Amino acid sequence: MNTQKNNVVIIGASNDGALVADVIEAINKIENCFNILGFLDDNSRLQGTSVHGYRVLGNLNHKNQLPKNTKYVLALASAKKTYRVKKIVALLKLENDDFVTLVHPFAQVSRRAEIGIGVTILAGAHINSGVKIGNYSFIEGNAWLGVNTIVKDYAVITHDASVSGNTEIGNGAYVGANSSILGGVKVGDWSVIGAGAVVLKDIPSASVWVGNPARRVSEVELI
Repeated sequence: MNTQKNNVVIIGASNDGALVADVIEAINKIENCFNILGFLDDNSRLQGTSVHGYRVLGNLNHKNQLPKNTKYVLALASAKKTYRVKKIVALLKLENDDFVTLVHPFAQVSRRAEIGIGVTILAGAHINSGVKIGNYSFIEGNAWLGVNTIVKDYAVITHDASVSGNTEIGNGAYVGANSSILGGVKVGDWSVIGAGAVVLKDIPSASVWVGNPARRVSEVELI
């Protein structure tokens, strides 16, 4: 039996980092396949400290000092910062197979769903039949993705969000906690849906929407 573990480093030592560590630890209880080396984070105040039970090894450049074949997972699920995640992935100059996809054992994922590279799915998420989740997306606990929903790359669906069937969530879009998105709606790339918002119509790219029904309140600066 192959007992070799994959060394994995979590990119981002914030609260999202703790959530990712929880998923890895839950997976290890069933199949002991990951060894968490620690975090990479550009916050100089964290470097060299321990957070969430693991060491902050250094900034992103520290990856050049890590063991060969180290795997990576992103923990950067913040509103208005998903575009930065895309830039970080490019900066790391890693191949797709250098990233791991993590699915918590208590997530419900249809066998007819398609999950991309570098995706993290937390406990209690419901990923229904025909759902397609793009690379480097982050699906939080108790999120609901209805039948045939498409979630593109770098998107974040936060906890208890409900996305009805046949919906399209654009690249880097952020869907806030307890929000609801009507079936068939398209949410544009890099847009932000605020917590508790109810979305009844298509959302243009790089815009922020809040309220019930959701209304446009500002733009997203792509930096």
